[in-house]
Amino acid sequence: MKESIALLIEAQLLDDRLAVVNRRLDSLDVELGEAESRLAVLGAEAEDAAGERKACLARAKDIENTLLLDEAKAAKWEGESNRMRDAGAAEIARQKVQTLRDKVAGGEEEALALMENAEKLVTTIETAKSAVAQAAEEMEAFRATGREDQKSLEADKAELLAQRELALSRAAMEARAAYERLIGSRSGKPLAVIRVSSCSGCGMTVPPNEMGRALGLAGLVSCRSCSRILIPEEFWKSTSEGGIESADESANSG
Repeated sequence: MKESIALLIEAQLLDDRLAVVNRRLDSLDVELGEAESRLAVLGAEAEDAAGERKACLARAKDIENTLLLDEAKAAKWEGESNRMRDAGAAEIARQKVQTLRDKVAGGEEEALALMENAEKLVTTIETAKSAVAQAAEEMEAFRATGREDQKSLEADKAELLAQRELALSRAAMEARAAYERLIGSRSGKPLAVIRVSSCSGCGMTVPPNEMGRALGLAGLVSCRSCSRILIPEEFWKSTSEGGIESADESANSG
């Protein structure tokens, strides 16, 4: 069983490395998604600015067309008022002319403001398009780098999985079954070091009789509280390539 426990420690260290590789692989997708989202936002901003400018120009054109009609009406009423003999009717006509001229003046101001805004939006659109082009270039560069990183990480993952499978295949069936049963429920950390007289995974004191069996490496001993497989500290130190730091991480995580 001593050899099987050593193989479980090896599997734990490999699982720790696999977790790092998987996090990095996941982060590549997240980073690419963020880059795509940023590009989409910048593209939407450019489209919104272009749409706003188009709307300003269209509104200004509509106002100008309306003003031409109003100006024609004003000229017509003005001509008629000059020919009217009835003073009251002439005054009414002149009031209509003034109302139309006021409307024309207000419309001209609105149209001018719209044209000025459309002119300002030209700069906004150019800036937005430049930002889109730069973001697209950066995203393509990231994709190229990301593909290489992913390829390398997938190769590392395959190698680690093969090493893990080899380690577990050499362990006793009982040891492998216990390890694989715990790895899912203990966040990938099935092992815990016995530090002084306590389980480093949950802090519970290990009973003396169980402590003796664990230290003797005669069989698997599980923590009564967290169910992790208990490993003597000195044995972990001498077995794991990463030293006691790896034991701390394995015991205190999850």
